[in-house]
Amino acid sequence: MKQLSKRQLIILGGILAAVVLFFSLLSGGNSVTSGSTYVRTPDGYGAWFQYMEQRGHRIDRWRKASDKLFGQGGEGETLLRVESRLVRGYAWEGGLMNEPLKKWVERGNTVVVLGVQEDVSAAPFQSKVSHGVGEVAIATRRRYGRQVKSPLLEDRFGAVVWSRGVGKGQVVLATTPYLAANAYQDGAGNFKFLEKVITDLQPGGRIWVDEYLHGFRDDSERGKGRSRGFGG
Repeated sequence: MKQLSKRQLIILGGILAAVVLFFSLLSGGNSVTSGSTYVRTPDGYGAWFQYMEQRGHRIDRWRKASDKLFGQGGEGETLLRVESRLVRGYAWEGGLMNEPLKKWVERGNTVVVLGVQEDVSAAPFQSKVSHGVGEVAIATRRRYGRQVKSPLLEDRFGAVVWSRGVGKGQVVLATTPYLAANAYQDGAGNFKFLEKVITDLQPGGRIWVDEYLHGFRDDSERGKGRSRGFGG
């Protein structure tokens, strides 16, 4: 039997990852832990979190209500929220965010929201979008169809990832919650892309991953409800 080349193995790995992720979505991708850095399922972010640690970034998990982060007065920080179910994109527009979050961003911080609900386009569910870091695998037909000043990842169907300035800070939105999911740890440029998005906006800044959103709590927070969204 002919031995597969490294390139063929990478391609095969990418196909298998896409298949596993697809069936993961069918079998209950809306679990509250979907997108958590604590899980190793295809829709989790444990591998990306480890990748960022190994790259020397100041990344940590946030296991308290997010308003406590907003009240700390920090600048140059990033809060990453990987939604376990799609949230309305318009709720994250600068003028519609709730006041604590808006003020936090205006001071010069960044919030990244993966998994906003935009219109379904004619794009195929599985696609690859070219970027400077390599091809980024996308598992959604949803695109932001309106014109934006700062598209970070787009194809002819519209933007997959884009940003908006709010005061001194930025709001970054993505139509897929699986942008750097465990399914893409081999092959595609997804891990590098999300890393670049965050570090280009806040070089050397601390990165917080919202785990309170997925039901993980510090001891002082146990017994409290799930974090709600911050739009409106």
